Amino acid sequence: MSTDIHDTVKPDTAGIRLDVAHHTELFAAIGCDTPAKIAAETGVTERTVRRARQGVIGEVFIAQTIAALQRRDAQLRAAGMKAPILDELFTVVTTSAASTPAA
Repeated sequence: MSTDIHDTVKPDTAGIRLDVAHHTELFAAIGCDTPAKIAAETGVTERTVRRARQGVIGEVFIAQTIAALQRRDAQLRAAGMKAPILDELFTVVTTSAASTPAA
């Protein structure tokens, strides 16, 4: 018997959102001013970077992004910034079924 571990009791949905402006600012500070350069720095594909900026985010993107920025913390600090922790760049967003129109 198979069980879907993602079934929820409540009809609410949750997701992860990237702070695109902050993401762009941090990577620009380390010389990555295009999705292609960000992809090269983080070890993901350019498509993955573009999709994350549109709201499609996976665990690997999150981990690779935070790790890449942590590796460049000295460079970020020289620019007056610091490597972010998870919740400084990503936010959990929820949508209640009560706030969505019925079909």
